[in-house]
Amino acid sequence: MPGHVELSNEEAFGPVVMIDTFNDYDALVDKINSSAFGLQVGIFSNNINNIWKVFENVEVGGVIQNDVPSRRVDHMPYGGVKDSGFGRE
Repeated sequence: MPGHVELSNEEAFGPVVMIDTFNDYDALVDKINSSAFGLQVGIFSNNINNIWKVFENVEVGGVIQNDVPSRRVDHMPYGGVKDSGFGRE
C-alpha cells in the first residue's frame, strides 16, 4: 500500500476524503480492522465478490459500496464500533 498518512489512523469529522489503492482485499480488511475506530468504510469495486469480502469481514458500523455517504434517512440504523461509538442511533 502507498505511504503512511497519519490522518488515515484518526477519526476525522468534516469534509475529508482518504483514498487508498490496493490489490489484496485480505490486506485491505486487515488494514481497516487494525484501526481503533470503526464508523464507516466506503469501497468502490466492480467485483461483487470483493465487495462481499469487505462487507463480511470489516469491523465497522456501516459499509457503503460504490457511493458516497451524502444521504441520510433518519430511520436508518447508524452507529459505529470500537472507539467510534456504541450501538445504534
